[in-house]
Formats: sequence, C-alpha cells, structure tokens
Amino acid sequence: MVSLHRVCQSFVTLADPGQRRKIAERYAAGETMAELAADCEVGEATIWRGFSRPARL
Repeated sequence: MVSLHRVCQSFVTLADPGQRRKIAERYAAGETMAELAADCEVGEATIWRGFSRPARL
C-alpha cells in the first residue's frame, strides 16, 4: 500500500492524477488544507500549490 506521505508528494508534483483526485475529494468533503497538510506531513503551502497548478496530462 502507498503511504499517505507518498500520495501527498505525488499530489504536489501532480505525478498521479488518481492520487491527486483523492486528496481533492477529501478537501471537497470539508477537510481543511491544514488537516491535509498534517496528514501528509507537508506544509499547508505545499497542499495549496498542488491545487494551484494545472494538472499535467
């Protein structure tokens, strides 16, 4: 199983759209960027950058 930290790393680099979507769904469900960042062991700005960058195709 992929660790949550690795999922978050992928979210930021946009390497895996499926993993990025999972985090985006958690955010849409009401989790704050601060909560996501804490779970992912990254800074809140890292999560924000993941949402701010356009997805790579």
